[in-house]
Amino acid sequence: MKIEVGESLMLSWLRHVDVSSSRIISKEMVKIENTDIDGLKEMKIGVIVRTVLRGILEDGDVLPEEVEKMQTNEYSKETFGIQFPLLLKVKTTGGVKPVRYYANPVRVHGREYFLCSEWYEVPTNNDRPYLMKWLILHKKRTGCIESHS
Repeated sequence: MKIEVGESLMLSWLRHVDVSSSRIISKEMVKIENTDIDGLKEMKIGVIVRTVLRGILEDGDVLPEEVEKMQTNEYSKETFGIQFPLLLKVKTTGGVKPVRYYANPVRVHGREYFLCSEWYEVPTNNDRPYLMKWLILHKKRTGCIESHS
C-alpha cells in the first residue's frame, strides 16, 4: 500500500517515518492534494502516533504548558480519548519503560518522555477521532492548515 504525502502538511510529519521498517508506508511517496489530513486515513492509529504525533512533539511544536497537561490522566482522556497520560517523564520511571508506553522515549523541549502506546480503533473504544481532531486543531493553531469552513 502506498501513502501519498502532501508537501505543506504531512511532509514535515512523515520525515520521521522509518520506511524500511514500516509495513504501512512505502519508500515511494508522492504528493496528495489535501490540507485536512485525509492522507492519514489509510494509516493505523499506532503508526500515526509513532510518526506524526512523535514528530510534532520532537519538533517542539507543542507549547510547554500543553506538554505539562499531556502528563495528566484528565487531559489525555478528554483530549485524546486514551486511558493513560499521553506523556510520562523518563525520570519518574528511572529510565525503565513502563507498561503501556513505547520503548523509545520522545524528546520534547529538552526533556525525555515515554509516549503512550494504548490507542484503539474499535467501535467500543475509538481514539482516532480524538487524535485527528487534535492534529487538525494543532496544525490550524500553528498555521500549517488553513480553515476551509
